[in-house]
Amino acid sequence: LQMLGAVDKKKRQCVIGCGTAFTIDLIDDAEHMGGYIFASIYLQRESLFSGTKQITISNGTFDSITQGLNTQDAVHRGILLSIVGSINEISRRYPNFELIMTGGDAKMIAQHVSRSVHLRDDLLLNGLARYFEYSKA
Repeated sequence: LQMLGAVDKKKRQCVIGCGTAFTIDLIDDAEHMGGYIFASIYLQRESLFSGTKQITISNGTFDSITQGLNTQDAVHRGILLSIVGSINEISRRYPNFELIMTGGDAKMIAQHVSRSVHLRDDLLLNGLARYFEYSKA
């Protein structure tokens, strides 16, 4: 629905969802080219927290991609860097695609991306509206 909410037949687009899952989808000439699905930053953190017994990491923040100087910061910054790095790599591979980010963590993540990003908080509702509009036709 996020892709349907963003799609513009005149553009090449990369739609990045920053919600419960972290998704990257590529659209060219209104055609879905495929994409990627990752665990969100919070799911990644929860996985590390539940998979280790020696560290407490649940109270940190995702505020920087510079190296951490303690375990808690290193975990949070490593997770954020993995997400930002994936966006930057897709951006490098598809330089002519507009980057569109949506979801609850989009603003936080976008500030670390190496290229301009369009933040959209209306994609899900736009996608639903388009879906029902097309289904009536």
